[in-house]
Amino acid sequence: MQALSKSFFSILFILLMIFFINSRGILDDWNYWFFEIEHFICGFLLALLLSYFFHSKTIILFGVGILGVIWECFEYSVIYLPVISGYLRQFMPIDIVSLTWQDTLLDIVLNVAGALLFFKTINKRGE
Repeated sequence: MQALSKSFFSILFILLMIFFINSRGILDDWNYWFFEIEHFICGFLLALLLSYFFHSKTIILFGVGILGVIWECFEYSVIYLPVISGYLRQFMPIDIVSLTWQDTLLDIVLNVAGALLFFKTINKRGE
């Protein structure tokens, strides 16, 4: 149980560090590809995190997809709702240049692909 707790908090720490790096704009020079890689890694880590609570691959995959959609809705609200973007700009540099359906779809596909890689490499238990 202690090993489970330690790895759970390690995953949570990695996710928070990714969010911090993202929110501070630390990697602005290669911003676009960082975000695409980030979606893939976060899909993998979210699947790992959800596997601690659920044993069904379907539920884990659905959970990763739903969390990806929620994140894309957050990006949409930051761009198109000035109240939210104005508030968040007080705490972090926000610079989302454009939001296209192709980019949104790619982000969700990369989240799910990261989860599928998790199933292929780490979680080999059956449905």
